Amino acid sequence: NGCRESFENLGDLYYKTDEKEKALSFYLRQSDSVGCQIKIGNIYEEFENYDESIIWYKKASESGDSNSSYKIAQIYMDLGDNEEAKKYFKIATSKNNINAYIYLGKLYFDEGKYEEAKKYFEIPANDANTYSEHMLGLIYDIHYKEYDNAKYWYEKSRSKKCIESIYNLGLLNLRLNEYNEAEKYFKEGLRFEDSRCEYMLAWLYYKKSLDMYTSLGNRNYEDSKDILSKMPNLNIDFHKSLIAQFELEERAKDDDEYVPIYILDINEDIENMFEESITDMIIDK
Repeated sequence: NGCRESFENLGDLYYKTDEKEKALSFYLRQSDSVGCQIKIGNIYEEFENYDESIIWYKKASESGDSNSSYKIAQIYMDLGDNEEAKKYFKIATSKNNINAYIYLGKLYFDEGKYEEAKKYFEIPANDANTYSEHMLGLIYDIHYKEYDNAKYWYEKSRSKKCIESIYNLGLLNLRLNEYNEAEKYFKEGLRFEDSRCEYMLAWLYYKKSLDMYTSLGNRNYEDSKDILSKMPNLNIDFHKSLIAQFELEERAKDDDEYVPIYILDINEDIENMFEESITDMIIDK
């Protein structure tokens, strides 16, 4: 009877009962609605019809829905088109979609564009995203060689038990010849049963033994020279820093969220419905 919002509500009901084809048919009848455009895009994505999904997400994106821009970017990234992915992630960042910043940081880091990666990681890192904190530490560590800044960001993610940050802090201190500090971090990693930290701690103790036997050998103490000649030389690469596990926010903060129109503004005259209502108490005799 002309109530167009009912199309979306019917679509939602069919979707709830897993009748997605029927749901799609009702959403398409109100395809000028941003909410329906989003839901059409969702269904086509579930059907793995990515071309159609992108078409409908783009309609919603052009109407200002930042989450649709984000969804388009994810599809393009999964399809291997990183340039288009970056384009739509950037649109999503204009509405402060935190996860879009994280993805952009990762994409630029993987391309070796550390300046760009740093720019995008800074927003979620300042919003306490552990992965972004670690990645900022890594960029300051391996690219800028700004070790104080690297330690600052590694410490942020280390405080949330990021094992990769703990390991990298150990390596960084080894590079700076701060062996006691390195030992502290590798011991911490060992408490989390991390084999990489255990290996580096073993190397650190081996190096201490090697240095001590060298000193004893120089003084011709007992068989120290003979022991020293049998000790292998272990070559450890102190620059093999770890990348943390990729982590998004559970929900992009401050992102727009579409709410369906279930409460309708319909002018109804309901007075006549109660004309013959019984108002007196009925006493059962």
